[in-house]
Amino acid sequence: MNIFIINSFQIPNILVDELMANMSANALRCYLLITRKTIGWGKYSDKISINQFISYLGLKDKRTIYKALNELLALNLIRAIKNTGEITEYFVVSDEMNLVTKNDVTSKKCMEALAKNDTTTNNKKCTTTKDMIKNTITKNSNKKELDLSGFAQQPSEQVWHDYLEHRKNKRAELTQSALVVLMKHINDCLAFGFSTDGILSECMAQGWTGFKANWLLKEKFEIKQQSKFMTLAEKNRAVLDSMRS
Repeated sequence: MNIFIINSFQIPNILVDELMANMSANALRCYLLITRKTIGWGKYSDKISINQFISYLGLKDKRTIYKALNELLALNLIRAIKNTGEITEYFVVSDEMNLVTKNDVTSKKCMEALAKNDTTTNNKKCTTTKDMIKNTITKNSNKKELDLSGFAQQPSEQVWHDYLEHRKNKRAELTQSALVVLMKHINDCLAFGFSTDGILSECMAQGWTGFKANWLLKEKFEIKQQSKFMTLAEKNRAVLDSMRS
């Protein structure tokens, strides 16, 4: 008997075993759609509009969708990247260590304890479920270092440090989900003669917090088309000018 179902997609066991009992039905439906659109198509992420959520889930109120998505973000089941004027890009969190389990979200008792020798009355408010989820996610985010293994060509230590500072100064601190997208686009450029350090340096020079391969490849392609009628010195100058502009 074949235990695998054809034309299907995977979901984490922890979703059913630990989280589903504490999730709203709409949050679960949104999660299934995001998983289908990403993992179900063999992709890290996908841009999904609110209208798509409404169409697939049969919901009419956008506020219901936003509430469900915020619930998934709080549980750290998904991550989202929103750029002004663009459709939000969603990622499914696949690392179970980053997920908030039922033990983190179901306790209704106050988790605030007095110090060992403190005899004063504890006037602090109980920690809410929302606060507990937020604190858990923050703690996990601070502890986990960025995984750079997806780079086909590793950046140098100095350039990487400078790039992280650049992002920080732009108030766009780099997350693992955003890094996955960045690495994919940089890797796509390597076959065309670009280097990881060169691309990151160009991002800093241009003031970019994000990067897409076609930003550089388009210019390179245009230069290549023109190069049929250029001398070697003119070709070299054109390439240098494109990197500086």
